Amino acid sequence: MASREERKRAAREARIETERRDAAAAQRRRRLTQLGGIVLGAAAIVAILIAVSSGGGSKPQTSSAQSASTLLTGIPQKGLTLGNAKAPVTIVEFNDMQCPICRDYQSAVFPELVQRYVRTGKVRMEMRLQSFIGPDSVTAGRAVAGAAKQNLAWTFAEAFYANQGQENSGYVTPDFVKSIATATPGLNHSKLVTDASSPAAAQTLTEGKSAFAARSLTGTPSFLIGRTGGQLSVLNWSALKASQFTGPINSLLAE
Repeated sequence: MASREERKRAAREARIETERRDAAAAQRRRRLTQLGGIVLGAAAIVAILIAVSSGGGSKPQTSSAQSASTLLTGIPQKGLTLGNAKAPVTIVEFNDMQCPICRDYQSAVFPELVQRYVRTGKVRMEMRLQSFIGPDSVTAGRAVAGAAKQNLAWTFAEAFYANQGQENSGYVTPDFVKSIATATPGLNHSKLVTDASSPAAAQTLTEGKSAFAARSLTGTPSFLIGRTGGQLSVLNWSALKASQFTGPINSLLAE
């Protein structure tokens, strides 16, 4: 028969595990509420996740990776920054590479913002990597941080999103990362692996987490926007429509 201390310890461990599961579920609900006005039924969400997961192996979708490369060709990248450093408006994106809503933003809104504002030198973008969904988020985030050392973080991230798998399914393996690196023109995979394993990559994730907490943000993707060099404020959105982003951008450009 278990002793009183053993029973107390077992009860305490059970309580901690329950609290961990509840916290994880709450975090997921907060991310899903970011969908706002997007009309996606539960069945559609499941279908999308299954479809994406089936393509999340080590072989990237060549056409999607190619379109991502074309979208960003010729646009300057430095570290986690995309666009002209002297652009009058800055947008900071808080993203988790496993987040399906981040992927949806990347396909539904990001291309128009790049073509209208980033490519024309009006907006610069910064990435703040998050890793709260799970272990795959950490591996993916560190890989993006490694790609940033070669000034190809945004191109690598685009190829990654095009092949994103189901959350916490363990798909972000070394072979998967290699396949995404291979699909990123100009990226040296061996160097990426070295840089992704460095303390600097870990620090990048820590800084992203701190910036997220400092703004009391609760879901990804989240955005800050403002005049470059000035104070940034939260960009509130309720649907993944370009108009919800172009309005605030145009207002700042008109100042």
